[in-house]
Amino acid sequence: MKIANEKKTEMLLNFDLNEEHFMGNIQWLLNMKLIDKTELEELKSEYKLKQLI
Repeated sequence: MKIANEKKTEMLLNFDLNEEHFMGNIQWLLNMKLIDKTELEELKSEYKLKQLI
């Protein structure tokens, strides 16, 4: 189960997605308890940084 969850997480953390889709994905991960609120905020920041590059 843990490996399946890691694969889902990897697939959903695609920084090439548009912002709305990416934010929806990370919100889903939070709802499924695959990430916590701290990780959610870190991923949001990382996404925004990658969009600037």
